[in-house]
Amino acid sequence: AVTGDPATHIGYIHDILQSGYISKTVFYPVTHIFLSEICLVTNLSPTVFYTTIPFFMGLLCVVFIFFFARVLSDNQTEPVIAGILACTFIYGSYLNLTPNGLSNLFLHLVLFFLFKYLKTNKFSWAVLLCIVLILYPVFHPLPSILLAMFLITLWIPHKARDVWYSGWEKNRNFLK
Repeated sequence: AVTGDPATHIGYIHDILQSGYISKTVFYPVTHIFLSEICLVTNLSPTVFYTTIPFFMGLLCVVFIFFFARVLSDNQTEPVIAGILACTFIYGSYLNLTPNGLSNLFLHLVLFFLFKYLKTNKFSWAVLLCIVLILYPVFHPLPSILLAMFLITLWIPHKARDVWYSGWEKNRNFLK
């Protein structure tokens, strides 16, 4: 039996399937729209996805953590250990169909894109990062606040350092 917060979200999905519209009370509709589309394509009830979608997102979370650890470490064994330890996320409340839980599982992919862009400074990683940064706030606001704190503490100092060193080089060349 589906109860509590997951039941509310399954109800929102039912409403979208019945009316074709999103309720005005849904503040973070990406999960509901996505699951409504899956229900329409597969012709299955939303209750079928009550534990399957969170379980598959949990499995993807392990993969996201593995890739994120590969960006952070040049060592070959550390990402494997991180992936194995990430398997502990696949339990309890993470197996509930809630936008907050799903967006928490998705956070490691966003961090992977962020660190990959900061390390390589390639346009392709910037595009992927921009796409997820646009979609993430409507996934759920709480992990979006956490992500904003990551951006403030990681990206802004990184760019400030670049500006500082580029200014230092100009001043040093001026003195020659």
